[in-house]
Amino acid sequence: MEQKNCKNCEIEFVITDLDQEFYKKIDVPVPKLCPDCRYQRRLAIRNESSLYKRKCDLCGKDVVAIYSADKPFKQFCSACFFGDKWSGKDHGKDFDFNRSFLEQFMELQKNVPKLNTGSINNENSEYTNFCGDCKNCYMTIASEKAEDCYYSKLCQTNKDCCDCDYLWDSALCYDCVNIHNCYNCVACIQSQNSSDCMFSYDIRSCRNCLFCYNLSNKEYYIFNKKYSQDEYAAYKKALGANTYSGYQNAFKQLHRIFVNDSIHKSFDIVSCENSTGDNLKNCKNATHCFDMQDTEDCAYCAEGDAKDCYDCNNIYYKPELCYEIISALQLYNCKFSFYSHYCTNISYCDACYYSTDLFGCVGLQHAKFCILNKQYSEEEYHKLVPKIIEHIKATGEYGENFPISASPFAYNETIASEWFPMTREQALEKGYKWMEKDQKEYVKQNTEIADDINDVPDSVTKEILSCRICDKNYKLINQEVIFYKRQQLPIPRECPSCRHTKRMLFKNPRKLWEVDCSKCKAKISTTYLIERKQIIYCEKCYLDTII
Repeated sequence: MEQKNCKNCEIEFVITDLDQEFYKKIDVPVPKLCPDCRYQRRLAIRNESSLYKRKCDLCGKDVVAIYSADKPFKQFCSACFFGDKWSGKDHGKDFDFNRSFLEQFMELQKNVPKLNTGSINNENSEYTNFCGDCKNCYMTIASEKAEDCYYSKLCQTNKDCCDCDYLWDSALCYDCVNIHNCYNCVACIQSQNSSDCMFSYDIRSCRNCLFCYNLSNKEYYIFNKKYSQDEYAAYKKALGANTYSGYQNAFKQLHRIFVNDSIHKSFDIVSCENSTGDNLKNCKNATHCFDMQDTEDCAYCAEGDAKDCYDCNNIYYKPELCYEIISALQLYNCKFSFYSHYCTNISYCDACYYSTDLFGCVGLQHAKFCILNKQYSEEEYHKLVPKIIEHIKATGEYGENFPISASPFAYNETIASEWFPMTREQALEKGYKWMEKDQKEYVKQNTEIADDINDVPDSVTKEILSCRICDKNYKLINQEVIFYKRQQLPIPRECPSCRHTKRMLFKNPRKLWEVDCSKCKAKISTTYLIERKQIIYCEKCYLDTII
């Protein structure tokens, strides 16, 4: 075990013996930054939700893009990027041993066209980002194998869901966070294997439950009390969740349940062995990991499934032996790379696909043995890469990911601003980019939306609405209104961004604090914010107590 001081925040952190073994296995030096600062650095490369309309720089088609028009490089639509009218190798260059690697890489980044979004292999899902194998999705982010889903984030293998975050294997769900294998649920939090439930927290294998918490295997319960089927139906009808006013009142009850009434297990780990973190399922030897499933021998990872990986985020289709990776599908033995899919043996790469043995490359597809996008023979490649690594070790660059200052995005465009918020002044002081506030004047909403969804005409999709929180304009799509009417849910009065922010109030930080169990007073680790003063139990007390 080794004690180190973070070169960024200066706090002390530990390199464990297991960490040392991993770094030795992949032949990298121990990190200079603590886990939190490494995590923040990765997130600052990922723009999830700041989307722009601009034209493809090859075919001229209007597209949705994660790169604003003022970015210093071209961007192509998916058809052009993966087409045969250009090649990333046209921008190949020799490595200059008299210059830093980062300087040369950033020059290459500016010259090579970008894919307009991080999505790949989707059908009828143009308005998505970082989605793979999705169908008929709209404004869905960081999701795989979702179908007919709208305004959702990390929506994995779901169908017919809207306004949900961190949702797995579910259908017909709305306004939910952290749920697994649920059906026809509304405003349910941290729940699994349940159906036809509303405004509930921490329920498992339940049906027809309303305002419930810490329940399992129950049906027709309201506020954790049993009712007859007819009594339940009458109460649910009187609730008026089909009206905006009724829904808002019910949501306030849910928030009260979450903060004041319910018991919280210190962290949510299901079917795991020797694992720490939160929201883990079917994991083994996962250390300080969050929102991971089917993961083994990993540390400091979040959002995905992986094997033998460290410091990775948003990684799916079981990447293996990877380090400092973000936004990737099915990688093997890859390091310090982002937006790259289906690759093997790549390092310091950006947006490379179906490739192997690349170093410092950008935008290559079906490529092999390239350095800074220049083609080499296999023998030349394996001779030159070790020399380059020795050079960038001497400059102090090797073993570290790209600095935040090198991100193509402004800090407040990226997901880093959500998990590690900073003011404009703080970001600029550190040398990070900042996107100034849009000076556009928003159109005032002229139409009053009916309280009851049954009184809302289909023509509402033609109206320009104004968010009641931030005043930004937004519109409704036909599929969305059809969903609300079918599920008897009101038209939202907040823009998608503010709705997501509201849901994230139920999402814990990805940090662990030491607290006392509220019942037995044993020392436990938890992700729940201490200042909320919620009831937090160790796993034993939780299992002994819940109904």
